[in-house]
Amino acid sequence: MTRSRVTFYGGINEIGGNKFLLEEGSSRVFLDFGKNFGREKQFFDEPWITPRKEEHLLALGILPDLPGIYKKDATGDPKLDAVLLTHPHTDHYDAIRWLRDDIPSYATPTTNAVILAREYSGRTGPSKEYSIASWTEREGKVDFRALKPIEPNKSREIAGFPTTAFNVDHSILGSVGYVIETKAGNVAYTGDFRLHGARAEQSRAFLEAAKGRDPIALLIEGTHIEDSKIESEDEVERKLTTVVSQTKGLVITGFAPADVDRMNTFHKVARATDRRLVLTPRQAFLVDQLTEKGLFRGFDLSSENVRIFRKDKKTTGEFEKHLEERYGDRVLDAAHVKEIQSKAILVASLTDMLSLPAIDPMAGSVYILSSSEPFNEEMEISFDKLRSWLTRYGLPLFQVHASGHATAHDLRMAVETIHPKKVFLVHTENPTLFARFLGKLGLGAEIVQPEEGRPYEL
Repeated sequence: MTRSRVTFYGGINEIGGNKFLLEEGSSRVFLDFGKNFGREKQFFDEPWITPRKEEHLLALGILPDLPGIYKKDATGDPKLDAVLLTHPHTDHYDAIRWLRDDIPSYATPTTNAVILAREYSGRTGPSKEYSIASWTEREGKVDFRALKPIEPNKSREIAGFPTTAFNVDHSILGSVGYVIETKAGNVAYTGDFRLHGARAEQSRAFLEAAKGRDPIALLIEGTHIEDSKIESEDEVERKLTTVVSQTKGLVITGFAPADVDRMNTFHKVARATDRRLVLTPRQAFLVDQLTEKGLFRGFDLSSENVRIFRKDKKTTGEFEKHLEERYGDRVLDAAHVKEIQSKAILVASLTDMLSLPAIDPMAGSVYILSSSEPFNEEMEISFDKLRSWLTRYGLPLFQVHASGHATAHDLRMAVETIHPKKVFLVHTENPTLFARFLGKLGLGAEIVQPEEGRPYEL
C-alpha cells in the first residue's frame, strides 16, 4: 500500500520559514519553501555576514538536509518534483533560490509577478547563481527559475497530486490556500489568511470549498493565537483619514513594501485629504508591473495625486530608469517633497531616514506606522532606531494597522468549518496554546503539534 505522509522542516514553533514536504510513492512536493529569518539571524548579520551558498545553511540546520534537491546536487534527476507557493512573502518563498533550477515552483500569476518585480528591483541572492531573476543593463531582464502559474479554482495534477488553489485574503496580493488529493484523503493548507481584509469573502469561500472536499488533514497557520486585535482595512482607512486631516505638516508613513491593499488605502486617504501619495521606487515598480500584466486595478501611477520618490544616491537601478522613462514628471526628489510637504504623504521606512535632513519636516509633521509592532529582538532594534530619527526631527508616532492574519476566533471558525480529521498547527510561536484552545472545543479532530523532521502518516 502506498503511504501518504507529510514532514515539517520549518514553520514549527515559529512564525515563517514554512517548508512542508508531502510525499506519496515517488512523488514529493513541498508546500512553501520560505526563508527562515529567525534562525538565520542567529548566525548571520547582513550585509556583514550572509549565507553565500546552500551549504552554509545546510551546515547550520536551517535548510532541510535532503539530497538531490539543491544546486550543489545538479547532476542526475532531482529528488523533488515541485514546490507549491501560497503567496509572495519571503518567509514562504525565498529559499527556493537554493533549489535546483529544474525544480519548478507553482504559484498564482500574481504571486509570480510580485516575486519577479521584487527580484528585478533588487531582492536578489548572494550571487547571480542564486538569483530567482535579475535586471541588469548588460543582460536585461533574466528569469533564472521556473515560476509556473497555477490558476485558482482549477484543479490540475502536479507530480501526481490533483491540486486546487483557492484565493484567500492576506496582506499581499496573489495569496491562496490549497486542497491536495492524496490516496489517504484530501489535505487542506491555509497558507496565511485572514477574514477581516478587503477580500475576506475569498477566505470564506476557501473554507467552504475545503469543507466540501472532506479533508483528512488540515495544515493551519496560527500567527495570532496569542494576540488578536479586532480591526479591518475599512477601520484603518477611517483612522488614517482622521490622523492625516488633522496634520498640518508632512505625513510620513511606513508599511510593508508589497502591501498593495495598504497602498490603496493610503491613496484613498490622500485623495480625501487633498494630498499626494509619494511612493518608494520599489513600491511604484511593483504597481507598474502588476498593472502592466492586468493584475492590479487600484490607482494609476499617472494619477494626479500619486508621485514617486527619488533617493539621492550614486547608482540607479534599471527598474528606476524604467520609472523615470515612463513616469518622469511624477518623480520627486527631497527638495520637491520639502516644497509640497504640507500636501504630501511620503512613504519612508528606516532605510529612507537619510532623506530627512534634506526634507527638514516642518512643524506639525507626523509619522504613521502602518505595520505590525515589533515581534522579535531584531525588529525591536530597528524600531528603536526609527524612534531615534523621529525624536530627532520632532515627529510624533501614530500606529494604524490591520493584520494580515486571522484572529483566534477566526482560526477556531476555520477549523469548525473545514472539520478535518487531523489538524496540524503551523506558523505559530505557541502551538501549545493553539492546541489547548482547539482541544477544548470538542471538534472530534486529532490536534497535532508537529515535530520538525518527523514524518506524519495521513
